[in-house]
Amino acid sequence: MDHQKYSSASSDPECQNSLTPETVQNISDFVGAALQKKQIRGDYEYFLELVLIFIGECPPKGVRFRPPIALTSARFMGRIIYCLSIYVFARSGQFTVESALLENIRDVCIFIVTTYIKPWFTATVPAAGPRTDLQLIKDIQAYKHSNAIAKTALKAYLNHLWYLSPYCVALAFFDPEVDDSTKFKMVQSLKRAVPRREKTAPLPSHSHKGEKRHGFVAVCECPHCQVLLHDGDTDRIFGPTPFRMARACRLRGWLRNRGSFARCQRHQ
Repeated sequence: MDHQKYSSASSDPECQNSLTPETVQNISDFVGAALQKKQIRGDYEYFLELVLIFIGECPPKGVRFRPPIALTSARFMGRIIYCLSIYVFARSGQFTVESALLENIRDVCIFIVTTYIKPWFTATVPAAGPRTDLQLIKDIQAYKHSNAIAKTALKAYLNHLWYLSPYCVALAFFDPEVDDSTKFKMVQSLKRAVPRREKTAPLPSHSHKGEKRHGFVAVCECPHCQVLLHDGDTDRIFGPTPFRMARACRLRGWLRNRGSFARCQRHQ
């Protein structure tokens, strides 16, 4: 198979509606930033390179295709790599694929590069968790009308919401991608009357259907998130800006550790 003979989605008219110039630029910027970081696995880097090839751009190390990798039922990464590879070579005519199958592969590839890639590579950043989880639901909601894959993905995602802890929403205060105005609105929601602490059973997955998730402010009104900072003085903790609060928390932790070390030194 000629590795120099491939066809990207930029030459496919069926991809123009989903891969607008703005979308392609956003994908390119995200992948470029991710490739500058050291990836913990070689297939992660290869996945990012294939995404650039799919949208019609050249990776920093040049266009290269690796031999087929192991395919297991426990990992989705292998299937992603196969879908992207099959598409770019099938479009070039190097092997024949049924039109219906190629259409399905195209839909999977578009879903991967527009919706799946960002949550996957930002999942290791704790502070970004609330924002990326919420943004993923928004992206899938906007995408489900044009692709059946997104509808299935949204159903699977909502089935897992019941075990997510509302306490994690407070991590958004430490996320630099969340603007100050949103964080101030979150603080105002936290200052409202706090209900009594009661043990509640996990909500079933179907209870999330029909709910609107437009921003962090609505999420921060939940009782668990209000209780999170109820025992402290929110005015003193947050200060003029949420970023000062984050710096103060890190400073308090550093002073606490330094004090413990000094006490140990005195007892020796």
